[in-house]
Amino acid sequence: MNALDTPALLVHQPGCHSGELDSPSRFSVDSCSVGRLLARLHTSFVEDEELDDVLNAVLDPGTALSMDEIERLAPRLRKMLGQLVSIATQRNTFYSAYELAGVVGRVRQLGDPAPGGLGSARGQLRLLALAVLDVLELVSDDDRHSASGSAALGGVRP
Repeated sequence: MNALDTPALLVHQPGCHSGELDSPSRFSVDSCSVGRLLARLHTSFVEDEELDDVLNAVLDPGTALSMDEIERLAPRLRKMLGQLVSIATQRNTFYSAYELAGVVGRVRQLGDPAPGGLGSARGQLRLLALAVLDVLELVSDDDRHSASGSAALGGVRP
């Protein structure tokens, strides 16, 4: 299950008291809405240090991961990939939409490793880590394109 598949029931939702945080009549914000928003933002947050640690553990050529380590790292990596894809999707940029679809397609083709196949499981985990790196590159490319493109066009994106 990734960040996009998290059912609303699993997300902490504080007690709702309508009107507690009312703003001007055009906008109405209550504590329930704010709580839900913060809970969903928390599920889409990627911690750089944790991401670096997981990627280093998976991609280090000198490390032969055991099946226990693979089973521990794979869900974390999949969750982070889901979070990064969510971030990239929310940006909805012209530059990365096609490439992002390609990365997501590659991940879907990976499927689950064959039972008992340690070599296959290691390979699939490394391919998953490479997909995470691809999405990180797309997100950072979008940052560069939006910074240079918007400024050059008076703040208007192409």
